[in-house]
Amino acid sequence: MNIAIIPARKNSIRIKNKNRKLFFQKPIIEYSILAAKRASIFKFILVSTDCNKIANISKKAGAIVFKRPKKLSLNNVGIIEVVKDVILRLNRDNIFPKHVCCIFPAAPLIESKKIVEGLKKIKRNKYDFIFSA
Repeated sequence: MNIAIIPARKNSIRIKNKNRKLFFQKPIIEYSILAAKRASIFKFILVSTDCNKIANISKKAGAIVFKRPKKLSLNNVGIIEVVKDVILRLNRDNIFPKHVCCIFPAAPLIESKKIVEGLKKIKRNKYDFIFSA
């Protein structure tokens, strides 16, 4: 099973509320959620957030929301800890994903075909992970 995790916290350091700012009439996080949906490779698209407004936007766009603990919403917490938290919470519900795709919330130009290509590359080359840039 493949899942997508979108880590979207409330307090951005450089741009206030960037994950919910409008970009061509849509909240910026919505682009990442819609690209994950269009890829059609994920059983679940999950948003980890500490913000009720981001949670509401994400639900409307079709994602499942995980309320992020405050300790994982601090400036010094990395993406790996956030993704790990979501995976461990899924494991407690006997959900064990084979592949996890971390998609950043402020990526309005992300293309679903690139997400699919990334999964194919991981499977073909037996990589532990790949990172887009």
